[in-house]
Amino acid sequence: MLALLAKAAIYRPEAQSLDIGALSQMLERAEVPVLPSHYHRYHFLVKWPSLTSSHSSDAPLDTIHPCYAQVLSLPLQMKLMTRAPFPFKAFGLIHIANKINVISLPLSNQTLQLHAYFGRFFSHPKGVVFELNTDLSVKGILAVKASSYYLATNIDSVNKQGLPDFADYKDLQIHFSLKNEKQYDPVQSEQILSFDDSIGRDYARASGDYNPIHLWPATAKLFGFKRAIAHGMYSKALVLSKVQEQKAISLNQGMSLVTVFKRPVLLPSQAHLQLTEQNDGMLFKLSNRQNKQSSTHMIGAISKLQS
Repeated sequence: MLALLAKAAIYRPEAQSLDIGALSQMLERAEVPVLPSHYHRYHFLVKWPSLTSSHSSDAPLDTIHPCYAQVLSLPLQMKLMTRAPFPFKAFGLIHIANKINVISLPLSNQTLQLHAYFGRFFSHPKGVVFELNTDLSVKGILAVKASSYYLATNIDSVNKQGLPDFADYKDLQIHFSLKNEKQYDPVQSEQILSFDDSIGRDYARASGDYNPIHLWPATAKLFGFKRAIAHGMYSKALVLSKVQEQKAISLNQGMSLVTVFKRPVLLPSQAHLQLTEQNDGMLFKLSNRQNKQSSTHMIGAISKLQS
């Protein structure tokens, strides 16, 4: 994985042309057995309920975390983003949203088939947004479909004409509908989540994502951040673990988990998690309320998966 990160750091696109036809043909796949040591390291770190009290590989068999598919597929994603005709620099991409459709969470002792590939491309006021998908299957049957949305900026030479507007993407209307804070009244649950200064490095070791903005204040400052910032997918994983822990909604089957990342979580810090039940699902918001001001890190919705 470190070799792929080094390749990402030096990757320079041959030409910034958006050949969607060629990009749609790119595919990386792998069959991955879940290693007990890695499974327990990751799930203990994100506080998946059955592993909060034991880091032992002898712990009872459990389902994988909904976010685990993207952790396992990170090497496949990096391969896609470090070879032609991918037109953007891999470092500098901004992870702005994530959607996970859970058909049925696999068990931790199953062998998983992973497919990573590009999806749709969108126009954005600051550049181009692209969708990077991961399909996780067990014995050929789709179990989890995860989609990340990345914003590529500084792409003046890319022709965006004809691309649909990302603001019109209905699957992520949460980004716009949740601007109304009144949707969180009344709040069914509220708690404080702590982010230690070392969590970026700990999560990097568990996930393989060693982006320097997450590691040390000095490396984060090179990219314009005051301090190191938490991984967005760590924040999402932690929130989903809290939801599963409360047993208000089961994430094991037939659920859609949509998240929009708004502002980074600086390390170390504390953040307020609000959970609001709505219809057959739940809304969540992670925010910072220091100095009597509130800034939102992340908003999301959990809903029944539409057939």
